[in-house]
Amino acid sequence: MDQPQFALQRVTRGWVRAYTKVEAGLNKAQQSSDLDAIDQAYDEQGRLLAQVVEHVPRAWLGEGAPEAIDWSDAAAFEHIRVGKFAELVKALFEAVASGN
Repeated sequence: MDQPQFALQRVTRGWVRAYTKVEAGLNKAQQSSDLDAIDQAYDEQGRLLAQVVEHVPRAWLGEGAPEAIDWSDAAAFEHIRVGKFAELVKALFEAVASGN
């Protein structure tokens, strides 16, 4: 089965630290219903993922996603289905933990 692919050589301690801060900021913004902060966190999350994601399976994309997607573009992550987005992040951190 087609699986996401990552450039793990780009996942540094600094990258993980930045991503963790974004996730914490997103959680805080969601709890306070701060829509501007939520948008900013999603934008930053996409920017960080664009640095390390090389491929996302076509089946993980929402209806109407463009045929060709440049995963180095943060806006590309807007096309991933919600449940699959969580799966993508989980797969990334599992790959990091396993060293693959």
